[in-house]
Amino acid sequence: MRTAALAIAAAASVLLSAAPDKALADRPMAIDEAGVLERGETKLDIGVERIDDARGPFAALAHGLVAGLEAELQLQRMRDRGTVPADAIDVAGVALKWVPLSSEQGLSAGVKAGYAEEHGERNGESRLHTLELLLHWETRSGLRAIANLGRASLHSAGSRETFGTWGFGFDVPVGRAFHLTVESFGAEGSGPDRQLGLRYRLAPNLALWLAGGRGNDANFASLGITCVF
Repeated sequence: MRTAALAIAAAASVLLSAAPDKALADRPMAIDEAGVLERGETKLDIGVERIDDARGPFAALAHGLVAGLEAELQLQRMRDRGTVPADAIDVAGVALKWVPLSSEQGLSAGVKAGYAEEHGERNGESRLHTLELLLHWETRSGLRAIANLGRASLHSAGSRETFGTWGFGFDVPVGRAFHLTVESFGAEGSGPDRQLGLRYRLAPNLALWLAGGRGNDANFASLGITCVF
């Protein structure tokens, strides 16, 4: 299966700016937009994810520290029923995102640095460091074109592997309450993952979302809720 650590490396997740619609953005996309929460604003994502025979809950908490700077904590627990006995996988990650160039329309750009640890009963511990360039372009209609380009270093079983990561996609408004997301992302040395998603805004600070995709001989899906306060 595609491990949780490699999923983080290939996609590197979570968060956005200013208006309520933007604060709710990102999920269910795996790639990340060049935006941050307002100072003092907090966002909570709670959901469940499945990657082939592995599935389990996750939670991500992000907070706007100062203008243009955001911190994030993510926790995940998965159980892989494709192994005998089933393997429990725990992932914990932290990240900082800095966006010096932010625009309501046109180009926004920033960088994101992350660190994650994965603990598996079968495969032991692995550690992942990531650094990404985040770009997005927003049109007057609200459509966003998003691109990520990064570098990751994975430490596992006494070895170290360094590889590039990439991603691009579109966040497309459909009516007043729905957004359709389309994306492709991956890591150097492997094929692309492709994912479709849908986000529904229940209230100015509350959204439901779901997504599904396939890549590298694995099927994956997620479902969850986002709240900004």
